[in-house]
Amino acid sequence: YWDITSQLLDKNINRTSIIVAIGGGTLGDLCGFIASTILRGVKFILIPTTLLSQVDSSVGGKTGVNSGYGKNLIGSFYQPEMVISDTSTLNSLPKREIACGYAEILKYALIDDAEFFEWLDAHAIQILGDDKKAQALAIEKSCVKKAQIVAQDEREGGVRALLNLGHTFAHALEVLAGYNGKLLHGEAVLIGMDMALAYSASRRYAKKGDLNKLRAHYDKYDLWPSYKITASAADIVKYMQKDKKTAQDQMVLILMKGIGQAYIDKKQTPERLKDFLVEYLKSR
Repeated sequence: YWDITSQLLDKNINRTSIIVAIGGGTLGDLCGFIASTILRGVKFILIPTTLLSQVDSSVGGKTGVNSGYGKNLIGSFYQPEMVISDTSTLNSLPKREIACGYAEILKYALIDDAEFFEWLDAHAIQILGDDKKAQALAIEKSCVKKAQIVAQDEREGGVRALLNLGHTFAHALEVLAGYNGKLLHGEAVLIGMDMALAYSASRRYAKKGDLNKLRAHYDKYDLWPSYKITASAADIVKYMQKDKKTAQDQMVLILMKGIGQAYIDKKQTPERLKDFLVEYLKSR
């Protein structure tokens, strides 16, 4: 952040300048944060080149950088002037990166659209297999769904928190993995969404059948990350408590009543989560 900001200032950036970010979500988040702070704010344009950034980070105005304390704990809300998504930029991506983007597409179905889940269950092979028409449809659907939620709650004071389905678990796993490439964000989200539904089922908020259905989808399309979780349940919960949604020591989780029925929960305790994770880690 400081290196790039210093270089821009050295080149006499001014308030009429426009920063253009061409790349994935990390680059977009970084450039958006720089744009929001340099000279107290300049315009920026996003050209996301990964499936993950096209369906998630490019929409909504969240910018930020990671720290040793947690994911995206330093950042701002700052909207781009324009977002340009071109599916041809996905051609060079490895299958692992495409699967990461698919994780966020699946998230929108799990939040509030069981019908979209059924469509994905029938068409994921096309999205994951570089079918441009299927990818474009999934990207458009995802962006519209995210934009609808963001429009209601730009700064995440309420309903926007639903977009973090699986992310409180996922961000803790990413911190503990060390951001070293062994666990990518989308892979952590896939694990986190399974954890969220498994926890919901363990508390009988959701039916076990819905968990089985989600896991069958993972198996069908080989979505399970190869990453082996070595962190303890206690460590995972420790970093979950550092999540930016936590307020006054009250954990905010996105749980599920079933596929397409996510909700915001503020009643869970660290002890209850730790007990769940002890058993979960034995079984996965």
